[in-house]
Formats: sequence, C-alpha cells, structure tokens
Amino acid sequence: MPPYAFFCRCIGCDDSKFKADNSCDKNFTQAKIKTRVPEVEKNIQQYLDDLEAADIRSPRQSTPHKIRLTERIAMFQAQIKTLETLETELQADPDKQLSQTDPDARSMQHRVGGIVGYNV
Repeated sequence: MPPYAFFCRCIGCDDSKFKADNSCDKNFTQAKIKTRVPEVEKNIQQYLDDLEAADIRSPRQSTPHKIRLTERIAMFQAQIKTLETLETELQADPDKQLSQTDPDARSMQHRVGGIVGYNV
C-alpha cells in the first residue's frame, strides 16, 4: 500500500453570487412586507393630516393641492391592497420569497450588502 493512502480525501466547494435582473423593489419577503405596511399607513395618515389642514385654511375652495393629496392617498391605499395580495401569495411559496420579475431569483446576503440574485 502506498504511504499516501492514509491521508484523508478532502473535497472543496465554492460558490458565487450573481446579480439577477430582478430589482430589490420587486423582491418581497415577509419581513419586508411587515415593515412596508406601517410605512405606507404612516404616509396615508400624513396626507390625511395635510388634507385636513388644507380644509381648515380654505374650506370652500377645491384647490389643485387638495386634489393632488387625494390622489396620493388613493395611491397609497392601492399599495396596501397590493402588499396584502403579495402577502397571501408569499404564504404559498415554499421559500417565503416572491420575486416578481424573475421567479428564480432570491434575496441573499453579499459582502457589500444584500442582493437579489442566484447562488451558483
């Protein structure tokens, strides 16, 4: 038997992370949705407060400012509905991640921060 037969065999693996076409804004996790919903609700409350202040200043006039505030409130309410829909879709996914642009991409930690990509 050769003298080197007693050494252990070691197998090494290396992986690389590649950035996907999917942006971080189109990748959702449960934690991201749980933090985003209160932020949107806070924005809605701020716009409601601004709208109320505009009503106090000029109660009989319909200004473009009031119209713009109302449109922003509607936009944020639509965002909350979208986030709720995404949360139900997220529950069905085994990885608990949802990537809208590229379904195979996943959110990963990288040495410069988090990226959405592939671990190859």
